[in-house]
Amino acid sequence: MAEVRFGVGRASILEGVVLGQGRSGTRVRVEGVEWGISTDGVGQRTLVSGQPIRLLVRPEALWMARAEPGTLGATVRERRFAGATSLFLVETDLGSMLELSGSGVAVKIGERVGLVPSRRAGAASGIHLFPLDAVT
Repeated sequence: MAEVRFGVGRASILEGVVLGQGRSGTRVRVEGVEWGISTDGVGQRTLVSGQPIRLLVRPEALWMARAEPGTLGATVRERRFAGATSLFLVETDLGSMLELSGSGVAVKIGERVGLVPSRRAGAASGIHLFPLDAVT
């Protein structure tokens, strides 16, 4: 997991490819899974279909769900309590390490989960897309 300082705060990094643009956001493929990322369009207008990208993912931007088709498969590796929420370190099936925040009620270390983008809109989605060479 990398901590990135681009004015987005604490974030993990995933690589993907742009599949297309729409009025409500950008379709991307990440580790073989297609996601619709809700964006405000400001920074995304320069991204084109087929373009490799990096996704800066804030801890609250992904939700843990049941591991099933259409979700990004991952395993919970660590869990830290942080008051009303917990911080989780998850490892995707392809080895990416991501930090997530959420309710720690029923998720245990070693458990398989599926990751999906939260449904928050625009820049508040917590997932920021950049051309691959813009983030190192």
